Amino acid sequence: MILAPPSASKPPRRTRKGWLTMPLAWQANRTVRAREQLRYHAMRAFDVLRANLLRLAAQAAERGQLPEADSVWDLTIEEVLRLDDGWRPDAAFFAERIAELARLKSLPVPDLLHRFDDLERELPPEARTPQLRGISLTTGEVAGRAWVLHEPAQPPPFEPPVILVARSADAGWLPTFAQVQGVVVETGGDLSHGSIILRELGLPSVTNVRAATRLIQNGDWLHLKAGEGVVLLETARAEP
Repeated sequence: MILAPPSASKPPRRTRKGWLTMPLAWQANRTVRAREQLRYHAMRAFDVLRANLLRLAAQAAERGQLPEADSVWDLTIEEVLRLDDGWRPDAAFFAERIAELARLKSLPVPDLLHRFDDLERELPPEARTPQLRGISLTTGEVAGRAWVLHEPAQPPPFEPPVILVARSADAGWLPTFAQVQGVVVETGGDLSHGSIILRELGLPSVTNVRAATRLIQNGDWLHLKAGEGVVLLETARAEP
């Protein structure tokens, strides 16, 4: 592997405006570093707590209190504490809890969420319409099969072109982004990590397409007009 020699070009000269705003940049840099240090140490602490919780959950599973260690994530904090007192939830309890979690996952999540909003309220389903709108992230147009996912996966079940339809997206979706020709995201805003990544990749993509994963079905034919923030839906198109 041959490495290119370092560039000999000099950095651009700082302008008068650059010199005048330098103190603000220094102060902002200190604040950003402090924030990132706090996040770094918080994540390390959470990792230790998670490892210890899973260790205790594995012991509870060995005692027959849990089906498996990961079942601890299906419990509330109060229920986890009851395990120390010998509580043994039965199979019916976990079957009911899994069904309840599936119901909650099906509830629509609004673009704007307040701290004490009741997410368990039942909202009427949106009508299935031939045109959906969202926030444009990039330019470009693409038509292809909808690949509706709730977590990253690969490879696509259809021949290209394929348009990924996801509820939300982050850096963990990068391998999936590499397999598709367009992306439709249900929620996240234009400054989320997933949106920033999609802009960097230059994939035709839109976000905040309300109820996209419920209104678009796997295999639907979509025409994505990313620059306009429009998704056109054709359910009856024949296979090419």
